[in-house]
This record gives sequence, C-alpha cells and structure tokens, in this order.
Amino acid sequence: MESHDITPDLLFEILSRTPLQTLGKCRLLSKECNNLTYESRFMQLHSARTRTLSGFFVQSLRRNKYNSTFVSIENPHDSKLISLDFLPHPVKIEACSKQGIMLCSSQYPHETQYYICKPSSKQWQVLPNPNPQCSTERIAMIVLRLNPLRFKIVRFSKPEPEHDLMFDAYPSTLQCEIFYSRDWSWKQSVKVKLPFYERLGLKPAISVSNQLHWLTSERNVFSFDMEKERWELFPLPNPLCESEHCNYVEIVEYEGKLGSIFMKEGHGVEIWIMDEHSKKEWRKRHVMDMEYLEREESKSCAEAFYNSDVALIKGFYKVIFYKFKNGHCDVVRLEEQMFASQVFFFQSDWEPTDLRGKKQSSSRALSLPLGQSMIAVVLFLFLIFLLSFVNDMISW
Repeated sequence: MESHDITPDLLFEILSRTPLQTLGKCRLLSKECNNLTYESRFMQLHSARTRTLSGFFVQSLRRNKYNSTFVSIENPHDSKLISLDFLPHPVKIEACSKQGIMLCSSQYPHETQYYICKPSSKQWQVLPNPNPQCSTERIAMIVLRLNPLRFKIVRFSKPEPEHDLMFDAYPSTLQCEIFYSRDWSWKQSVKVKLPFYERLGLKPAISVSNQLHWLTSERNVFSFDMEKERWELFPLPNPLCESEHCNYVEIVEYEGKLGSIFMKEGHGVEIWIMDEHSKKEWRKRHVMDMEYLEREESKSCAEAFYNSDVALIKGFYKVIFYKFKNGHCDVVRLEEQMFASQVFFFQSDWEPTDLRGKKQSSSRALSLPLGQSMIAVVLFLFLIFLLSFVNDMISW
C-alpha cells in the first residue's frame, strides 16, 4: 500500500491502536502523523484502546517537604491507582518521561539518593551516587528506548565550598556529569561556563528529542545535547520577551517541539514553536484567549500542554485543563493546602519494565536503521489494523 493511499481516517484508526512504545517512532513518519497524535480526540481514543495512562504529576513543597499527586482527565479512575507511595522513602520528583519512567531523589537532609522508577508497575531501582563533593544545581533525564530500557541522566552541579575554594569566584560555571544506564555509571562531561550571573531556571527541563532545555534568568534558552554532550544558548523570539507589556515568559513542549509562551497584558497568551532546532527560528502557532478562563481563575497562565489544544493551568489549590480553542475547563481539586509548584507530564502503559535494561528486544525493527525501522513500523501498524478489522467483522 502506497503512503498516499492511507486516508486520514485509516491513519487515525491505525495509530489509535498503536502501543505507547511504538507511538514515538510513528511520530517520525510524517508531520501529519505527528500532529494527529497530539489531537484531543486521538489521545482520548488511544488511551481507551491501549489502556495508556496520561496526565500530570503535580508536585508541591510544604514545610520543606515535597508531596505529589497524579491528575488526569482521560483516566480519572486509574489516577487513584498511581502514586509514589511504593518507594522506600518520601521523594522529590526530578524528571519524568513520556514512556512512564521517572527520576526521583530522596528527601534526606544530608545525603541525596536517586531512584529510577515506573509508578504504573510500582518498580524502582537505586542509582549509583554522583560525585558527592558537588551539590546538584539541576538534573534531567531522557529515555532512549524501552526494550531494553536505555536512558541518560545529566547532572549540573557546583563543588561544595570546602572542596573548591576558588570555584565560587565563577558563579555561572557548572560541572556536568552524565549517567548512562547501559554502563550503570556516572562519567564527567563538559564544563559549562554561562555568561556572568546567568542562571538556569528552577523549573524542570523541557525534553525534545535528545535535547534538554532550560529558560535562564536572562530569558535565553540553555540547550544541552545529550548525544553530542554539547551546550548552547539562544534567544527567545524578539522583541516579545523584551517588551515591557510581557509579564509572563516560559518554555514548554508543544506537539513534540520546543515552544515558548508569552502573556501580554490585554493580548492573551501567544504560543511560539521552533520547527527545526538547527535553524533556531521561532514561528507563532496560536494565540490563547484567556477570557473564558478568567471566570474560573484570574491572573493565570499556561504551565504546560496536555495536547495540541489543552493547556494545564495552575490555580489556587487546583489545576485546570483548559481547552483554549473553545473555552472549556476541567477543574481538578488538589488536596487541602497543596499548591502546584511543579508539574510533570506523565504517560505510561501498565507493563513491567526491566529497569536495569537487561532484557533483549524481541522485535527486529527496534535494531534496524531508522529508514528500515520506519518501514517495519508502517507494516506493523497496518497488520494491527487488519487484525482489528477482521476481529470486528467476526464479532458483527
């Protein structure tokens, strides 16, 4: 079957039956495939057909202790089954992937222990400690593949004063360490020297492909390439971020791309995306009308995006799933005195995963070059649809 013979409806049917671990590769097939998988109706049907869990972990800090809860509009009943109570100690969420793998740290006062875990299957694994003579400034993770599991963690840190008396003279310099699950060890990487007094933002990193992004104190984007182990700084769309009327700026992931949002007084919220990271060119994608939302929660702005037309809004002891194209709001009340200081998009199946990555893939497509792998994925998807169609005909 030629690619142009696959109608949008047929493509929708095929992709909505695709397992979560295959869906990421399907998004690479074409722009059409990528955009379709971020539509609200697709995510709702895909969640039901594959029993995929989608939502956000909301984390709050109260009395020097981190607490978290999971919220979802697609899986309200399954949401109650997901928590981090299975871990041996109370933890802080550090990073979260679309494949259901999470990085957490213990809340010990003097020594931090890192864990990799899968909340849906209640599995966890202790990670080796990084350099104990440095204190963590920022930490993030990307998942490279699921079967066998391969992931990388990057840690930016500064030496403790008693170990490096001269380091504090360069306040914008960071040490960099990388943990690779295949070797199950940390290694020293490049040193990062930012412009004087420029800092990485406190919010979790935005992960797009193999790139991790932070908004800096000077409203630049700090980008770290996990494959090449290189970093760079580049600006947000100008002159938007420099306008005195712009009172909120943040970077987000939108439809699998790096995005930026700007709230301008009296002009709503603008969403810009970067189609090609190498070109560093921003394009305005949407303007969100906040008028409908202000009836529910005034002075609010998007914190993250659930899909292409639903933004997550932080409120007072609540979060709001705001469908900004029609103004519909789904309000999720949080526990008493719980304020969403950080949110982490979470998507997962319910299957157990070997967190040490010792299992070998049973699918040959996973080890093929990208072009051949894409062909294998298309054939696999068509087979899924054909079997489903035959089954429906038999049932009828």
